[in-house]
Amino acid sequence: MATTQATVSYDYSLNTSLQIGDFLYCTCVVSTTDGFHVSTAPPLLFGEVTEITDTYIGFSYTSFGNGLPDLIPCSGGTRFLSFGKDKAVNETSLKGYYNSVAFLNDDNNNEAELFMVNSETTFSSK
Repeated sequence: MATTQATVSYDYSLNTSLQIGDFLYCTCVVSTTDGFHVSTAPPLLFGEVTEITDTYIGFSYTSFGNGLPDLIPCSGGTRFLSFGKDKAVNETSLKGYYNSVAFLNDDNNNEAELFMVNSETTFSSK
């Protein structure tokens, strides 16, 4: 097994929470239902993010002899990238007395529905 570097190019705005050290996942979108992309398979781990630029995401992955598995073959579908945080590094929650959140839909032509919002509060000593 060898660790190899690869990149994924993009031409859209990235989530600002993406950081070096996050885990990059890929899912094959097989259909669209009511405006939502649907996949029947779980996300597959691509690797660990090593570089973020204005045009691509660099990541490292472990090769098992056949290289990256063709970036997940999608017969007629498209690929959806997502990322996850390393819980050993990002284990704490927000701290402070006040928080303000705004949810925006960048697509003015299509309605979007927010399924769920979660919040966690913990009392602590001052």
